[in-house]
Amino acid sequence: LGDWLIFSAGNMIARVSFSDRKIVPIFRLPDEDETILSVIYDKDNDDIYFSSAKAVYRTGEKNVECVSDNFGGLLCDDPYGIIVFNPQEKVMLRLRDSILRRK
Repeated sequence: LGDWLIFSAGNMIARVSFSDRKIVPIFRLPDEDETILSVIYDKDNDDIYFSSAKAVYRTGEKNVECVSDNFGGLLCDDPYGIIVFNPQEKVMLRLRDSILRRK
């Protein structure tokens, strides 16, 4: 994202600036045993999506919200939303833009 690289480490999502190399935490999952598996950026809506094996989350300008609390996995950007693949269950789910749209 411009000068920033978004990444996950354990149960935390953070960003690092290429210019000053400072790491800034964005969000930490409350469950220490839950690991963030995947992070993607939605440039159309300026949202960061990230997921664990249990859930999918979205960051906005000042908040983090859960968009799927019963299903998680690896994320992939899609022209119609995002795709979530759970390799353990071998199930793929598409969360369409119409569902992801903020109210």
